[in-house]
Amino acid sequence: LSSTKTVTGKKKVQAAEKEKKVGAWWKAYKGVMPMTRIYITAVVVMTGLGFLLGEELAQGLLALDPIRFMYGLELWRPFTAATFLGPPSLEWLFSGYYLFQYGSQLERAYGTAQHVIFLLTQIVVLSFMSIMMGQPFYTGSVITAMLHVLSRATPDQNAK
Repeated sequence: LSSTKTVTGKKKVQAAEKEKKVGAWWKAYKGVMPMTRIYITAVVVMTGLGFLLGEELAQGLLALDPIRFMYGLELWRPFTAATFLGPPSLEWLFSGYYLFQYGSQLERAYGTAQHVIFLLTQIVVLSFMSIMMGQPFYTGSVITAMLHVLSRATPDQNAK
């Protein structure tokens, strides 16, 4: 006998409410544009990983370290540097919101394929810039680049 069903086989009221809540979250998640959804998921996963590892170890494993990237062939570093926003905080929430807003609008305006090209280009360019300037993480720069491109593409759009 399932815990979501009564003795007669009908769904429990509480189980139906839980399914509605989970279904609504899942529907909202699936409603986000595909590449933006992947990027937001990567940000959440990297934040969770950083939280589990602790601040010092997370920065050691996720930061863009040019020596480890080039000579140690730790090829994940540009991607983790582009997706790690740091520990959960109010700033993290705002950055996540901006990532959702600007990423979705940009992907909707140009399409998923162009958005993938944009993100990969940003990762390559910002990796070189970050190495030259000694910045280990650049997720905020990716979000700012999204805002810049979006504002240049639609200069007459009203701000939200």
